[in-house]
Amino acid sequence: MGLLKFKLPSTSWSVEDLRQAYVLGPDGTPMPGDVAIRGSELHIRRVNNESGRVVVPWRIEGFGRLMLNTATLPERMQPYDLVVELARGTLNDLQNQLVIWQNEIQISNELRALMSRARNHFARAATSRDEPLVSQEESARALRDGVLAGRQLAETYSAQLLERRRDEGPAFKTRLAIELGSTSRPQPWWTYIPDAFTAARVDMSWRTIAAESGQYRWEVPDAQIHWCRKHRIKPSAGPLIDLRPGALPDWLWLWQGDYEEIHTQAVDFVRHALSRYRGKVATWHLVARPASEPILDLSEEQQVRLTARLIQVARTVDPDAQLIVDFDRPWRDWMVRSNFQLGSLHLADALARADLGLSGVGLEIVPGFEPWGSPRRELLDFSRLLDLYYKIDLPLHLSIALPSHIADSPGRDAAQLDLRQWPATPTPELQRDLAARWIALAFVKPYVSSICWLEASDMSPRLYPGCGLFRLDHGRQPAFDWLTGFRRRFLP
Repeated sequence: MGLLKFKLPSTSWSVEDLRQAYVLGPDGTPMPGDVAIRGSELHIRRVNNESGRVVVPWRIEGFGRLMLNTATLPERMQPYDLVVELARGTLNDLQNQLVIWQNEIQISNELRALMSRARNHFARAATSRDEPLVSQEESARALRDGVLAGRQLAETYSAQLLERRRDEGPAFKTRLAIELGSTSRPQPWWTYIPDAFTAARVDMSWRTIAAESGQYRWEVPDAQIHWCRKHRIKPSAGPLIDLRPGALPDWLWLWQGDYEEIHTQAVDFVRHALSRYRGKVATWHLVARPASEPILDLSEEQQVRLTARLIQVARTVDPDAQLIVDFDRPWRDWMVRSNFQLGSLHLADALARADLGLSGVGLEIVPGFEPWGSPRRELLDFSRLLDLYYKIDLPLHLSIALPSHIADSPGRDAAQLDLRQWPATPTPELQRDLAARWIALAFVKPYVSSICWLEASDMSPRLYPGCGLFRLDHGRQPAFDWLTGFRRRFLP
């Protein structure tokens, strides 16, 4: 058994937050372990005693509760100082990223001064172990300045590369897309879609199409695809099979635990969908959330088998289609509390190497929601996440949702906004600012093929309420106006 021990500060922590701490293994995979608070110490016990990076939810003034990590730490008898080590890890990550990007961008004097100030705070914290209050205060300042510097570094990187690629390189090919919802009737806000988006995702979920067993109703996708073609918007479709309870037909639960019957029904649906729209839809989000949660009493191995089989079937029906498998919670925090231990990164890599015909990997980026969203992180973590999944050597397709407010009456199956993670109640202005940072950063990654906004309108949210680009009165949110300007500047 390996044990990592941390001395806690006198204030600014909660037992509930600290119980979510975990250790990253050598390959960056979250490792299951036991977390306990022993007096003024945090103890994390693991199966092995390998060195690792510890990830902890930690609240920073002005930023809310973020997932932060230490540098790589070996096991030792003496406890580490938690806040000092979080500051060390934050500044190490900042410095490493600066080294990677330093030949691509120019750093302002203001940003260099901010990074220098963060390092000075850390130096004072690390050398004031005999003065706990001084060390605690200086560590907190180092963390705050380090996180702010990381955000500014990422913003500098995306801003400068956007302008350079626009002026010097070929035209951007990344698609900006939006979900059309689950209606067959054009909505008032559809009129504005071509202003901000070059593509749209058509609703073709199993639950929508096959509300009754053995009967398929195609009115919604027929109408949406017709609208897309009429307005020169490239349609994609799916996800067809979303392994989430609220996305599956009610009748399918009669076959709970019967893998063969579930497999037969899923294969039949995929065949019908791709056959009907072959030549009209080129990109398919085939399966979402495979092997991340128990569902229908299917084991992890059965969910993987089903996903692989559906890729093969779809490739047979339409050899030219782009086939994507989507993964939620891509940082994989859920693995420390689950019996499923393959994880999205390794599953995506296995599917790609199996030569089944997979064309791309989808990542769902939804910060600050539970249970389907991811704990909040900052921009440098997002950049490193994208670079990590690109090692699979397939294009990435991002789906994103960001809140503008707290929804009054979210649906029964909707995710919940976790206000404890945010610096304040989300506003339309915060939604715009987050969209500008995260979408711009993703856009400059040449391996990101598409970015899709998941919740179009607050009139009919599905999974992430309060994230619409259009209000209940169909008025546009500031984030939509930002997207309109972004599309005009950088997309043909």
